[in-house]
Amino acid sequence: MFKVLELAANQAYETNYFNITGELLNPTIPFVPHAITLKKVRDFFQKDPVIKTFMQGFDRKDERMLLVDVKGSNMQPGDRVVRRQTKDRSLYFVVSGQFIGLGADYPAKTETYKAGAVIGVHQFLHDDHWSQDIICKEEGILGRYEYSSFDALKFT
Repeated sequence: MFKVLELAANQAYETNYFNITGELLNPTIPFVPHAITLKKVRDFFQKDPVIKTFMQGFDRKDERMLLVDVKGSNMQPGDRVVRRQTKDRSLYFVVSGQFIGLGADYPAKTETYKAGAVIGVHQFLHDDHWSQDIICKEEGILGRYEYSSFDALKFT
């Protein structure tokens, strides 16, 4: 019962904040999945050595369930994937292309993510704010796995 009350209180705060200020409390960037990237994402998951290591210990059923829930999207240079200081409890898999992470210490320090990189593990596990913007540097495909899909697996 307490969890229901806590959830209602959190939603009420976000709704009131939006009604007063006219802006979202957590302005995450919508991820638009593209059906044409599905085959490339699945092929990538079956062949990439980094992802194979990530999925080591999964049985076939769990592996299939993960692949069904990973959505892929084509990204163009300059597309922003994640906005700094927002909460987006998702794992991102770089299937192709390059993505850069721009934190508060930019331009002194930037991180480059290439094919095989898994981005957002800390945010996925701890529901923390992102400490950097993730921006597409070179045209590519990005896979996304949401925490709600992971949460649903616990009850199957």
